[in-house]
Amino acid sequence: MRAQWSLLLLLIASVGCDSDPLGIEVSSGRLDNPIAITPHPDGRYLYVVNAGFEREFRGGSVSVYDTTRHRFLSQAGKEIGLFGGQIVTREYTDKEGAERVSALTVSRDPSALIQFSIEARLGDTSKHLKEVSTADTFGEGPFAAAPYGIAVDDDGVMVTHLNSGVVS
Repeated sequence: MRAQWSLLLLLIASVGCDSDPLGIEVSSGRLDNPIAITPHPDGRYLYVVNAGFEREFRGGSVSVYDTTRHRFLSQAGKEIGLFGGQIVTREYTDKEGAERVSALTVSRDPSALIQFSIEARLGDTSKHLKEVSTADTFGEGPFAAAPYGIAVDDDGVMVTHLNSGVVS
């Protein structure tokens, strides 16, 4: 009997020490609960936020769709947190005078604003869409809960928040 208990405890310990994250791995090469879409300024690529509404997923994702080849780029997309929101792209000139493209989206779990740089010329590679920063604070305080909508103008970024009457 003692040997059976020892075997049972060993089995429980080995299962409990599993280091795999919970949930189904996110695929950025297809649509899973698409909630928002924005085009690249040149029109070739579409960036789609997959919200991952079901808690069975580990997160959401941003998928990249090539409108010329009519397929998702399996290496270019990125994982984000669950319950993504709107996504916007914008063109800007960097400090060295080069023309650049970036994208902004949000995640409600955790509440954050996520910025990506876009290197569309790199096609279906992991460097096409690169996470630059994730902000979970706004000014001096924490980012308000449930970010969803995004608007960008010359003065900055505004984010709306679901069910709270807040604009950051």
